[in-house]
Amino acid sequence: KLLTSLRLRCSVSSVPGRDSAVPDKTTQEMLRSFGASRTLLSAVEAPPFASDETKCRTFLRGVVLLLMQFVRGNPDNQILVFKAIDSILALLPMRVGATYLVCQILQNNLQLCSHIPEDLFGR
Repeated sequence: KLLTSLRLRCSVSSVPGRDSAVPDKTTQEMLRSFGASRTLLSAVEAPPFASDETKCRTFLRGVVLLLMQFVRGNPDNQILVFKAIDSILALLPMRVGATYLVCQILQNNLQLCSHIPEDLFGR
């Protein structure tokens, strides 16, 4: 519930309970100030429910969705999360939305696009 609540606060939506493509810059900056990216990325690297595949996948899906809203349209946050690109790419086989997260991290950020690992497109 906490992940969903934070995710919804990271976007401006006219429909209650729905994400939107319009980021809420204030919430994104607040989460960055609180160090949310470090906490979320540590959960990506060592999920708390690793022994229960269903719980782990559900939890990681929530983390990925929140990270997507955290980086959407925010170059500073994109850079923060890009630092953990290898951990995010390791999620690709789990099908928790990591592909979409990578797209959000790189979207409209030519600086980061020039640092994409060469083997990314072969995965």
